[in-house]
Amino acid sequence: MSEFISYLKKSFKDPNIIFFILTLIAGIVIVFPYHDFQLHLAQGDHGQNLYCFRKTLEGARPYQDYWWVYGPLMPYYYCLFFRLFGVSIHSVLVGYVTLQFLAGIFVFWALRIFIPHYMAFAGAVWFWVFNSPFEFTYNHAGGILTMVIIILILFRYIKEQNDRYLFLGFFAIIILSLIKINFGFSCFISQVLSVYMIDRFYKRKPFHKRCKWHMISLFIVPLVIFLIYWILTFGLSIEDLRECFPYGYSQFMKADRVASGSAWQSLILFFEEKFYGIQKNYLSMPVTVLFVFSLGLIFYRGRSKKLDEGIKTQLWAVMSTLFIFSIFNLHEFFPSGVGYRTFWIKPFEIIGTFIIISGAMRFYPKMLRILLCFVIVWISFFAHYQRYRFVQGFKNPLFYISNKRGQVYVGNSLPWLNTVRFTTRFLLDHLQRDETFLAVVYEPIYYFLTDKDSPHRRFIFLETSNISTREQLSVIRVLEKKKINYVLLSNRCESSEPGVGKFGKTYCHLLSAYLMEHYAPVVVFGEWDKPAEWIENHAVMILEKKKENNKEFPSE
Repeated sequence: MSEFISYLKKSFKDPNIIFFILTLIAGIVIVFPYHDFQLHLAQGDHGQNLYCFRKTLEGARPYQDYWWVYGPLMPYYYCLFFRLFGVSIHSVLVGYVTLQFLAGIFVFWALRIFIPHYMAFAGAVWFWVFNSPFEFTYNHAGGILTMVIIILILFRYIKEQNDRYLFLGFFAIIILSLIKINFGFSCFISQVLSVYMIDRFYKRKPFHKRCKWHMISLFIVPLVIFLIYWILTFGLSIEDLRECFPYGYSQFMKADRVASGSAWQSLILFFEEKFYGIQKNYLSMPVTVLFVFSLGLIFYRGRSKKLDEGIKTQLWAVMSTLFIFSIFNLHEFFPSGVGYRTFWIKPFEIIGTFIIISGAMRFYPKMLRILLCFVIVWISFFAHYQRYRFVQGFKNPLFYISNKRGQVYVGNSLPWLNTVRFTTRFLLDHLQRDETFLAVVYEPIYYFLTDKDSPHRRFIFLETSNISTREQLSVIRVLEKKKINYVLLSNRCESSEPGVGKFGKTYCHLLSAYLMEHYAPVVVFGEWDKPAEWIENHAVMILEKKKENNKEFPSE
């Protein structure tokens, strides 16, 4: 026992352990306020995630049993939190912030390989506060965590020159492919190119002589990913495959794209957003200025031969790796120009920023280094405190979803909340225990909140979904066979949002005609006449089946 106590005393004198513990504490403080709060909850995108997670818990399989556009791994991850804490949005948020917390820890470990512990701590804190999360899905947080792990593994390879890290990297890439397949392949290409560059910098074994590396990198990893997806999608129709994997189609079929543009336009937009983002977020500006100054100082020292050759080679290897990963992981942004698709490279930017700043700090006096680190941490916690106060303003009964499937506070408008509450209450009051409803055009959150199943495999009806006449007939036959008495129609059926379309006018003419003929409005919740947006101006019309009309709809 005394030996154990002495070991603890010795450990707590180690700065690495001290700053790791500080990082753990800081991460908990920063992410904890979000375990029961979501700034924007969408009835469509988040509703789709929630419904699919619940179906997976009940034994349903991604792709085969429900529509799912990402990799198959994350529904099973969130099922774990359903089992631990119950089926609710709150449980999903606990799982979500856990991923964010772990990503920050791995940022600390990645930075610690090359920079001092106190700056690695500052970088992790900065990541938790200033990393841009994907607001529309819970899936991508797992992808960000895995990308950071891949970078950590490559940094280890740079430091120790051991091939075992490359094989760990391939395993992480397979995991990433099961979260989002296209980013699995982009990171796969990035890792192969990065290793080639690293080996050139360090003059290691020639690339063409590494047979084991070639076998795994060029054949085994893609084959494993292909086989997993082939097993998961075996037996699906071409239409179902297109529905679940729209990305490949959207790059080659302009009609499927929600947004498109030239790569040059996207590049200009990228730098414009960076420039205006720095101006808008005044708290991050000091670190941006410090980064630019540090980059200039390192360049000057390198040109004047005042930078150690080993450090110079290391910086080239690290920054080349981060640059390659950034370029290839912008592959969704360049064809579309959609801003949130740049969020995939945010961890690489933050890691690179702190490595450059720390690289320049070696030329500063020790007290100045400590002062700069303190300022960065202070800015981070000041920004966190501002957001914390903002979040606390929503933690009152007005913004609380008290439904047993909710149990969270949200930052949505009160009209949105009232529409969701009244609609959910109406459905729970009017549906029998074994009865369900159809939600159109994209409102799966109501399936989750009412604990009901979608009557059909398809529960998204948007113009970009390219729903064929055959599939519309399939939906109609299900409505007849299952005797669906209620249809929920949202005002997004007349939306001007890109890619949504006008239900019954620009797409789904047959299904719309059937609903209008066989169902009649009974109640409206929300302001129906206002233009619908992603989460704003949400309104719902409940349609009930006409009792006097028993006419069979013709089969295909």
